[in-house]
Amino acid sequence: MEEVLETKETEMLDECSIDEFLEELMFLNLKDVIAASNHFKLAEPFFADLRKEKFVELMDDLNRFRRKIAHAKSTFSELDFLMVKDEVRMLCQ
Repeated sequence: MEEVLETKETEMLDECSIDEFLEELMFLNLKDVIAASNHFKLAEPFFADLRKEKFVELMDDLNRFRRKIAHAKSTFSELDFLMVKDEVRMLCQ
């Protein structure tokens, strides 16, 4: 699966600018790309003391909230919003 994703990303980069590539990058892809092999080490300066396992957990939680917001029949509460704010703050330390 990782090879297919890598090939697709390489093809996209060959065909478009980095801005267009990042515009098309999906939220889940971001987690997978950063968490893959050595990439997390490159991203560590952005995450302060955040461990890779915690990063993956936060991204999964944020994706759950993203799906909740995206579906019209779902209920996204004020508590959900506060939880999202806290998790985003953890990522941005």
